[in-house]
Amino acid sequence: MSEGMAGKSVLITGAGRGLGRAYGEALAAAGANVLINDVDAAEANAAAEGIVAAGGVARAHSGTIATWDGAAAAVEECISAFGAIDGLVNNAGLFHNGPPWEETEQVIRDLVEVNVVGALFVGVHAMRAMADAGGGAIVNLTSEAHLGLPTMATYAATKGALASLTYAWAWDLAERNVRVNGLAPVGFTRMTPAWAPPGSRPSPASVAPIVVFLLSDRAAAITGQVLHFNGTTLTPVVAPHKSADSVTKDVWSVDDIAEACAGPLAPALLAPE
Repeated sequence: MSEGMAGKSVLITGAGRGLGRAYGEALAAAGANVLINDVDAAEANAAAEGIVAAGGVARAHSGTIATWDGAAAAVEECISAFGAIDGLVNNAGLFHNGPPWEETEQVIRDLVEVNVVGALFVGVHAMRAMADAGGGAIVNLTSEAHLGLPTMATYAATKGALASLTYAWAWDLAERNVRVNGLAPVGFTRMTPAWAPPGSRPSPASVAPIVVFLLSDRAAAITGQVLHFNGTTLTPVVAPHKSADSVTKDVWSVDDIAEACAGPLAPALLAPE
Protein backbone atom coordinates (compact mmCIF):
# COMPACT_ATOMS: atom_id res chain seq x y z
CA MET A 1 0.00 0.00 0.00
CA SER A 2 1.23 3.51 -0.82
CA GLU A 3 2.67 5.49 2.07
CA GLY A 4 1.06 8.68 0.74
CA MET A 5 4.34 10.63 0.50
CA ALA A 6 4.98 10.63 -3.26
CA GLY A 7 6.02 14.08 -4.43
CA LYS A 8 5.81 15.70 -1.00
CA SER A 9 8.70 17.81 0.24
CA VAL A 10 10.02 17.43 3.77
CA LEU A 11 12.59 19.31 5.84
CA ILE A 12 14.35 17.25 8.49
CA THR A 13 16.53 19.12 10.97
CA GLY A 14 19.59 17.48 12.50
CA ALA A 15 19.45 14.75 9.89
CA GLY A 16 23.10 14.15 9.08
CA ARG A 17 23.24 10.92 11.06
CA GLY A 18 21.37 8.73 13.54
CA LEU A 19 17.60 8.85 13.71
CA GLY A 20 17.34 11.96 11.55
CA ARG A 21 19.26 10.33 8.72
CA ALA A 22 17.09 7.22 9.01
CA TYR A 23 13.95 9.37 8.77
CA GLY A 24 15.32 10.98 5.62
CA GLU A 25 16.13 7.64 4.02
CA ALA A 26 12.69 6.22 4.84
CA LEU A 27 10.86 9.31 3.58
CA ALA A 28 12.84 9.35 0.34
CA ALA A 29 12.16 5.64 -0.16
CA ALA A 30 8.46 6.46 0.23
CA GLY A 31 8.71 9.01 -2.59
CA ALA A 32 9.28 12.26 -0.72
CA ASN A 33 11.73 14.99 -1.64
CA VAL A 34 13.95 15.43 1.40
CA LEU A 35 16.03 18.38 2.59
CA ILE A 36 18.69 17.13 4.99
CA ASN A 37 19.59 19.90 7.43
CA ASP A 38 22.51 19.63 9.81
CA VAL A 39 25.07 21.96 11.39
CA ASP A 40 27.74 19.56 10.12
CA ALA A 41 27.99 20.14 6.36
CA ALA A 42 29.95 16.95 5.72
CA GLU A 43 27.34 14.79 7.43
CA ALA A 44 24.46 16.56 5.71
CA ASN A 45 26.11 16.04 2.33
CA ALA A 46 26.88 12.39 3.03
CA ALA A 47 23.29 11.70 4.09
CA ALA A 48 21.85 13.44 1.02
CA GLU A 49 24.30 11.70 -1.32
CA GLY A 50 23.38 8.33 0.17
CA ILE A 51 19.70 8.97 -0.53
CA VAL A 52 20.40 10.05 -4.11
CA ALA A 53 22.61 7.00 -4.69
CA ALA A 54 19.72 4.82 -3.57
CA GLY A 55 17.43 6.44 -6.13
CA GLY A 56 15.79 9.05 -3.93
CA VAL A 57 15.53 12.83 -4.12
CA ALA A 58 17.46 14.79 -1.52
CA ARG A 59 19.48 17.93 -1.00
CA ALA A 60 21.78 18.92 1.84
CA HIS A 61 21.49 22.13 3.82
CA SER A 62 24.11 23.12 6.37
CA GLY A 63 23.18 25.61 9.06
CA THR A 64 21.78 26.04 12.54
CA ILE A 65 18.06 26.35 13.19
CA ALA A 66 18.75 27.87 16.61
CA THR A 67 18.69 31.38 15.12
CA TRP A 68 15.67 33.07 13.56
CA ASP A 69 17.43 33.65 10.23
CA GLY A 70 19.00 30.19 10.23
CA ALA A 71 15.62 28.55 10.69
CA ALA A 72 14.09 30.71 7.97
CA ALA A 73 16.93 29.79 5.61
CA ALA A 74 16.30 26.07 6.07
CA VAL A 75 12.60 26.44 5.27
CA GLU A 76 13.34 28.71 2.31
CA GLU A 77 15.88 26.19 0.95
CA CYS A 78 13.27 23.42 1.03
CA ILE A 79 10.82 25.58 -0.91
CA SER A 80 13.50 26.73 -3.34
CA ALA A 81 14.76 23.20 -3.96
CA PHE A 82 11.44 21.40 -4.26
CA GLY A 83 8.75 24.06 -4.70
CA ALA A 84 7.06 23.50 -1.34
CA ILE A 85 7.39 22.39 2.25
CA ASP A 86 4.75 19.80 3.03
CA GLY A 87 6.37 18.30 6.11
CA LEU A 88 8.75 19.23 8.90
CA VAL A 89 10.56 16.84 11.22
CA ASN A 90 11.79 18.86 14.22
CA ASN A 91 14.61 16.44 14.98
CA ALA A 92 17.67 18.61 15.75
CA GLY A 93 18.66 18.38 19.38
CA LEU A 94 21.37 18.07 21.97
CA PHE A 95 21.48 15.42 24.69
CA HIS A 96 22.90 15.78 28.17
CA ASN A 97 22.63 13.85 31.38
CA GLY A 98 24.05 14.29 34.85
CA PRO A 99 23.04 15.39 38.35
CA PRO A 100 20.97 18.58 38.06
CA TRP A 101 23.01 20.33 40.77
CA GLU A 102 26.06 20.03 38.53
CA GLU A 103 24.51 21.76 35.51
CA THR A 104 26.26 24.82 34.12
CA GLU A 105 24.78 27.92 32.57
CA GLN A 106 26.23 27.03 29.17
CA VAL A 107 24.86 23.48 29.16
CA ILE A 108 21.38 24.72 30.04
CA ARG A 109 21.46 27.50 27.47
CA ASP A 110 22.76 25.23 24.71
CA LEU A 111 20.05 22.62 25.27
CA VAL A 112 17.24 25.16 25.46
CA GLU A 113 18.45 27.12 22.43
CA VAL A 114 18.70 24.09 20.15
CA ASN A 115 16.02 21.76 21.50
CA VAL A 116 13.33 24.36 22.24
CA VAL A 117 14.12 27.69 20.61
CA GLY A 118 15.35 26.05 17.41
CA ALA A 119 12.20 23.91 17.16
CA LEU A 120 10.05 26.99 17.74
CA PHE A 121 11.90 29.03 15.13
CA VAL A 122 11.84 26.48 12.32
CA GLY A 123 8.29 25.44 13.23
CA VAL A 124 6.97 28.99 12.96
CA HIS A 125 8.61 29.56 9.57
CA ALA A 126 7.43 26.18 8.28
CA MET A 127 3.83 26.49 9.47
CA ARG A 128 3.48 29.90 7.81
CA ALA A 129 4.52 28.43 4.46
CA MET A 130 2.35 25.34 4.95
CA ALA A 131 -0.74 27.37 5.84
CA ASP A 132 -0.25 29.64 2.82
CA ALA A 133 0.01 26.55 0.60
CA GLY A 134 -3.08 24.87 2.03
CA GLY A 135 -1.69 22.56 4.70
CA GLY A 136 1.05 20.26 5.89
CA ALA A 137 2.29 18.17 8.78
CA ILE A 138 4.84 18.61 11.56
CA VAL A 139 6.48 15.97 13.74
CA ASN A 140 8.18 17.19 16.92
CA LEU A 141 10.76 14.84 18.40
CA THR A 142 10.20 14.59 22.13
CA SER A 143 11.43 11.86 24.48
CA GLU A 144 10.24 9.44 27.11
CA ALA A 145 12.54 11.46 29.38
CA HIS A 146 9.90 14.20 29.54
CA LEU A 147 7.86 11.89 31.77
CA GLY A 148 10.70 12.08 34.31
CA LEU A 149 13.95 10.13 34.33
CA PRO A 150 16.89 10.48 36.74
CA THR A 151 19.94 12.52 35.68
CA MET A 152 18.10 13.96 32.67
CA ALA A 153 16.33 16.97 34.17
CA THR A 154 17.46 19.66 31.73
CA TYR A 155 17.11 17.44 28.68
CA ALA A 156 13.73 16.26 29.95
CA ALA A 157 12.56 19.85 30.40
CA THR A 158 13.37 20.65 26.78
CA LYS A 159 11.58 17.55 25.53
CA GLY A 160 8.61 18.27 27.77
CA ALA A 161 8.46 21.66 26.08
CA LEU A 162 8.28 19.91 22.69
CA ALA A 163 5.39 17.76 23.89
CA SER A 164 3.51 20.83 25.16
CA LEU A 165 4.29 22.60 21.90
CA THR A 166 2.75 19.68 20.03
CA TYR A 167 -0.52 19.88 21.96
CA ALA A 168 -0.76 23.66 21.57
CA TRP A 169 0.27 23.89 17.92
CA ALA A 170 -2.25 21.19 17.00
CA TRP A 171 -5.06 23.36 18.40
CA ASP A 172 -3.77 26.54 16.77
CA LEU A 173 -3.15 25.03 13.34
CA ALA A 174 -6.20 22.78 12.96
CA GLU A 175 -8.15 25.41 11.01
CA ARG A 176 -5.11 25.95 8.77
CA ASN A 177 -4.98 22.27 7.82
CA VAL A 178 -1.58 21.71 9.45
CA ARG A 179 -1.32 18.61 11.62
CA VAL A 180 1.16 18.44 14.49
CA ASN A 181 2.21 15.28 16.30
CA GLY A 182 5.03 14.29 18.61
CA LEU A 183 7.26 11.25 18.63
CA ALA A 184 9.26 9.82 21.52
CA PRO A 185 11.57 7.39 19.72
CA VAL A 186 13.93 4.79 21.12
CA GLY A 187 16.92 3.97 18.93
CA PHE A 188 20.67 3.49 19.24
CA THR A 189 22.47 6.70 18.18
CA ARG A 190 25.37 8.89 19.30
CA MET A 191 22.91 10.49 21.77
CA THR A 192 22.17 7.17 23.44
CA PRO A 193 23.12 7.32 27.15
CA ALA A 194 26.32 5.54 28.14
CA TRP A 195 24.35 3.07 30.24
CA ALA A 196 22.61 1.73 27.12
CA PRO A 197 25.29 -0.37 25.34
CA PRO A 198 25.21 -1.27 21.62
CA GLY A 199 22.52 -3.81 20.89
CA SER A 200 20.35 -2.71 23.79
CA ARG A 201 18.30 -0.41 21.58
CA PRO A 202 16.81 -0.87 18.10
CA SER A 203 18.38 0.51 14.95
CA PRO A 204 17.24 3.94 13.72
CA ALA A 205 15.93 2.31 10.54
CA SER A 206 13.45 0.22 12.53
CA VAL A 207 12.02 3.39 14.11
CA ALA A 208 11.77 5.47 10.91
CA PRO A 209 8.45 4.12 9.54
CA ILE A 210 6.49 5.99 12.23
CA VAL A 211 7.73 9.33 10.87
CA VAL A 212 6.69 8.38 7.34
CA PHE A 213 3.24 7.49 8.64
CA LEU A 214 2.76 10.65 10.71
CA LEU A 215 3.68 12.90 7.78
CA SER A 216 1.59 10.98 5.28
CA ASP A 217 -2.03 11.30 4.21
CA ARG A 218 -2.69 8.01 5.99
CA ALA A 219 -2.43 9.91 9.29
CA ALA A 220 -4.83 12.64 8.15
CA ALA A 221 -7.09 12.11 11.18
CA ILE A 222 -4.27 12.24 13.76
CA THR A 223 -3.11 15.49 15.31
CA GLY A 224 -2.11 16.70 18.77
CA GLN A 225 -0.80 13.27 19.77
CA VAL A 226 2.51 12.00 21.11
CA LEU A 227 3.54 8.44 20.27
CA HIS A 228 6.28 6.36 21.85
CA PHE A 229 7.93 3.89 19.46
CA ASN A 230 10.91 1.60 19.95
CA GLY A 231 10.77 -0.25 16.65
CA THR A 232 8.61 -3.06 18.01
CA THR A 233 6.04 -1.52 20.36
CA LEU A 234 3.92 1.54 19.52
CA THR A 235 2.32 3.30 22.49
CA PRO A 236 0.28 6.52 22.66
CA VAL A 237 1.48 8.89 25.39
CA VAL A 238 -1.57 10.26 27.19
CA ALA A 239 -1.52 14.05 27.32
CA PRO A 240 -1.31 15.66 30.79
CA HIS A 241 -4.73 16.22 32.29
CA LYS A 242 -6.32 17.23 35.55
CA SER A 243 -7.27 14.45 37.93
CA ALA A 244 -10.90 13.44 38.16
CA ASP A 245 -10.55 13.89 41.93
CA SER A 246 -11.24 17.35 43.33
CA VAL A 247 -12.53 19.10 46.44
CA THR A 248 -14.49 22.36 46.37
CA LYS A 249 -14.88 24.87 49.19
CA ASP A 250 -15.88 28.53 49.16
CA VAL A 251 -12.97 29.52 51.39
CA TRP A 252 -9.81 27.51 52.06
CA SER A 253 -7.50 27.48 55.05
CA VAL A 254 -4.14 25.73 55.31
CA ASP A 255 -5.81 23.07 57.47
CA ASP A 256 -8.50 22.54 54.82
CA ILE A 257 -5.84 21.99 52.17
CA ALA A 258 -3.92 19.59 54.40
CA GLU A 259 -7.08 17.59 55.12
CA ALA A 260 -8.00 17.40 51.42
CA CYS A 261 -4.50 16.25 50.45
CA ALA A 262 -4.44 13.62 53.20
CA GLY A 263 -8.00 12.50 52.46
CA PRO A 264 -9.90 12.44 49.16
CA LEU A 265 -6.98 13.73 47.05
CA ALA A 266 -4.39 11.37 48.54
CA PRO A 267 -4.64 8.69 45.80
CA ALA A 268 -3.88 11.29 43.13
CA LEU A 269 -0.90 12.65 45.07
CA LEU A 270 1.13 9.47 45.37
CA ALA A 271 4.81 10.01 44.75
CA PRO A 272 6.12 8.61 41.44
CA GLU A 273 7.58 5.14 41.70
